[in-house]
Amino acid sequence: MMSPILSKKAKVALAVGKIILLESEKKEKRVWVKEWLQKREQFTHLRLLKCIQSCEPLDVINYLRMDYEAFQELLMLVKPLIKKKNTLFREAVSVEERLLATLRFLATGRSYEEVFLYNFSSVTWKNNSRNVSCYIQLPPEEILMFSIKRRGMAQSGRRI
Repeated sequence: MMSPILSKKAKVALAVGKIILLESEKKEKRVWVKEWLQKREQFTHLRLLKCIQSCEPLDVINYLRMDYEAFQELLMLVKPLIKKKNTLFREAVSVEERLLATLRFLATGRSYEEVFLYNFSSVTWKNNSRNVSCYIQLPPEEILMFSIKRRGMAQSGRRI
């Protein structure tokens, strides 16, 4: 028959168990994705750009410092260089959003933090966005062709 008095080992085991139980109750669950980041699709600058393009196409020039066709052309040039893959945990920031945020950064001179907030982008994108705006290297002939086309449009009287 066991004695009603607990052994020293049993008392220590109970104390450790109680501490672990109390610690697990205290910890609050960490948020994996901030709520406002989950709504990125809803409030993105890309939606605003599409709205401006459909309602007031000339205002796109103010917004991007280039017309929508130039944006699309530039997008085709840089798409293979800045495209990211989706993971099981999250969708990658789209190429359009990455380019748009970079162009807004360059056009406005705002900080990366502001661009990050205005574009509802993930911290990962924020930390890697310097690579997008500073290190995109196109072959010189593609840059030359892009600038010649843009210059030709400006000389022909078409707004760019």
